Amino acid sequence: MPALLAVTYIAALSLCLATRHRVSVGELEECLSDLSGFQQAGLAALIMLLTLFVGHCAPAFTRALAGDRWWGAIAHRLRARQRWNREVARSRLMWRIEDDGGARDPEALVEVRRTSSWLSERYPMNDGLLRPTALGNALAAAHEQIEDAYGLDARLAWPRLYQVLRKRIRRDTDFRSGLLDMHVSFFVLGVTATVASLVAVPEWSLGAMALWLAPLVTATVAYAHTVRAAVAYGNSLRVAFDLQRFDLYEALHLPAPADQEQERVTNAALSAQWRHSALFRPGSVAYPWVTEPRAESTESPESRDGLHRTRTHSRAETRTEPRPEARSGSGVEGRAAKPEPTVWEPPTLTGSEYGSGTWTGHGGPDHDDTASRPAGHGGTPEAVHSRAPRNSLVNVARKAGVLATAAAGLAAAAATPLVGSVALAGVGAAGTLAIATLSEIRRHRSKNQPAPAPPAAVQPPTLGYDHRPPQQGPVVQVGESIREALSPAPPTAFRGGVAVTMDVTEDVQRVNGEPEWHLRPGEPGLVVVAVGLGVGYRQQPQQLLAGLEGTAEELVVVAGRSAPEVDLDITVDAPFMRVHPESFSARVPVDEAHFQFAPVVSAMEPGMYDIRVAIYSSGRLVQALPMAVVVDDVPTTAPEPR
Repeated sequence: MPALLAVTYIAALSLCLATRHRVSVGELEECLSDLSGFQQAGLAALIMLLTLFVGHCAPAFTRALAGDRWWGAIAHRLRARQRWNREVARSRLMWRIEDDGGARDPEALVEVRRTSSWLSERYPMNDGLLRPTALGNALAAAHEQIEDAYGLDARLAWPRLYQVLRKRIRRDTDFRSGLLDMHVSFFVLGVTATVASLVAVPEWSLGAMALWLAPLVTATVAYAHTVRAAVAYGNSLRVAFDLQRFDLYEALHLPAPADQEQERVTNAALSAQWRHSALFRPGSVAYPWVTEPRAESTESPESRDGLHRTRTHSRAETRTEPRPEARSGSGVEGRAAKPEPTVWEPPTLTGSEYGSGTWTGHGGPDHDDTASRPAGHGGTPEAVHSRAPRNSLVNVARKAGVLATAAAGLAAAAATPLVGSVALAGVGAAGTLAIATLSEIRRHRSKNQPAPAPPAAVQPPTLGYDHRPPQQGPVVQVGESIREALSPAPPTAFRGGVAVTMDVTEDVQRVNGEPEWHLRPGEPGLVVVAVGLGVGYRQQPQQLLAGLEGTAEELVVVAGRSAPEVDLDITVDAPFMRVHPESFSARVPVDEAHFQFAPVVSAMEPGMYDIRVAIYSSGRLVQALPMAVVVDDVPTTAPEPR
């Protein structure tokens, strides 16, 4: 959509200027009517081809606008400005915490956490990852949080993790990535259309201003939405790593780490192995099938684990150190910097519940940290409050400059006298100069003033992982069930006896030598299943009846493995009767063990019912005993005659 609009707009502008030397809707209609059918078809085909080409360039626009490869003095100044904006936001956050007494108020605590989340989503805390643009900083912040949590270089791990993502997560990341590319395309093409309009129609009439104001407003709105889309895309990246990073180990044929510390070490070694650079050597990653010992190497432990990190602190000094932790600061600048020894390490402030990551303190936006700091320049509340008047002056000057510039534009559009237009434009220029002057004064006065230290950090405990087998599809589950049914586990050899009887019955009769229990409709009956293991219960299973009427048989399993315990499952099958509970499972010793299972049965309709009690071991039927229950029809008493 943005490519089609931009290409169509520029094509219409070029067509009008080439034939009519004027730009209007009527002139465009006349130009199109003068073209033949073949020329109109060729123009439409050209627009479609250019639209497809520009649409495919959307990811390149995003990478270019992120500022990863910007260089020179302009890039350095923009990066310094972004660093300064981050430190100002941090100072305001710390100021808010101090004013609220440590954010003990629930509403203030929610606001502080919201501001801290906003800051961590839009700026990386490591200066080596700062980018010249807000879009690049939002993406770098997402990559930094992933590396801080898991020790993975997100730029190297994401192409590999993307191949094993589930459909829902992949669909979400693709949607957010496409939305980001669309907003970036609107911004880039809007700026292009604005420049083309200014070059093509260098006039200050109302119609000419509308030609470049429309794409300029579109580009301005699109850039604001671009940063929000970058934050949303970064959140989707973090969700993908949170939920499916362990699938990457399975795809790489690596054992899953047991805890968080082991995961960070493994991920750092993987990142070093994937990183192609003359400054890094891949580390040793243990594969599960490698059992032979490795030969001893003459390299130092720091070089063997492949966890070297080079972080640029300023343009004049760099520092090389082994970093076995997850946090490395190995961005584009960190990898490209040439390692040079230095003896100074910058001060670091560990984030707390109000922020995330680790922040390296700096002074102004283009100030490089030095080993010494002047006395009296600390992050005290007095120093923070002293900056409040300067903040107010800058805001007032900024608003005055914007209002004056807008008034000058409106005056020029309304064709006011030349003197008034020039005066208003001069006021706008003066406001702009005042903004720049106050910003420079503020920046130079605040050199060597770090942000106030946040509250004491509480380190979270190391997490331990519980890796479970992946969820199988229905076809695999059915196949596993069939395989288990066709080839069950070998049984456990045991011997004993089982007896079944009923308690709380109205009457017991013997029919053809078998007991028959009688119940009334709705009356519950207690079925007692007694199981005894051992030689004595096998020889005399009747002792399990305890003098009651019932049936007793032996339990014998001789073909199986020897074990001290056996798993037994008992089920009571009683069609057309209510049974509760219907089954029972127990693990009992194979010698001199005894237990009972007593479900309750009942029936509402009179008649004869058959009950079957089955005993299983290791999925195999060992014994089944039948029972006969008769529910008697209770006769109704006839009324007496009057």
